[in-house]
Amino acid sequence: ACLEILLVSSTLLVLQVWSLQTLTPGTSKSFLHNTHGIMGNTQPKNKTGRKVVEQKLDNAKKTGILSLSEHGLERCPDQVFEISKMTTLDLSKNNLAILNPKITNLMLLKSLNVDDNQLTPGTMTPITKLSKLKRLSANNNLLGRPQQQQQQQQQQNHSSTNVSEALPVLPKGLKILLLSNNFFSSIPPTILDKSM
Repeated sequence: ACLEILLVSSTLLVLQVWSLQTLTPGTSKSFLHNTHGIMGNTQPKNKTGRKVVEQKLDNAKKTGILSLSEHGLERCPDQVFEISKMTTLDLSKNNLAILNPKITNLMLLKSLNVDDNQLTPGTMTPITKLSKLKRLSANNNLLGRPQQQQQQQQQQNHSSTNVSEALPVLPKGLKILLLSNNFFSSIPPTILDKSM
């Protein structure tokens, strides 16, 4: 796979294009980590637990910055979406399968990191409403990989992922978009159609 770095009208886009022929039904998230050399040690370095999360939420109310990286989250705590002055949110290295629609409550959000999760096509739709978003990092997810039912149908039809479903319409102010290791077979049309 080759790393593509494109400048699209002053917007930086990092996208790794994968051939779908390299995917097998047994491809897992560990494959993503093993093929991404810059990840280094993937062992959690953050302290986790309810008290730690509560402390981080209290600090985020004061600073507008919250990192819940490496907390093993399958869903983001609802309290996160009550911090209206949040500008930076890091949910990387968790087990999120969808992006909670309540993220649209964070109208001041400028930076969102959802690297190393389980996000699939169609799960990023809420970002469309984040008008202040400048930086989105969604590396090492499954955004270009068809869901199981789609994958079986595509194997029968020998077709590739419907990349139009991989990403929603992007916020107009977005300047940095990082999408490496997402099993894209081509660049999603929403990136090419984005007027910046």
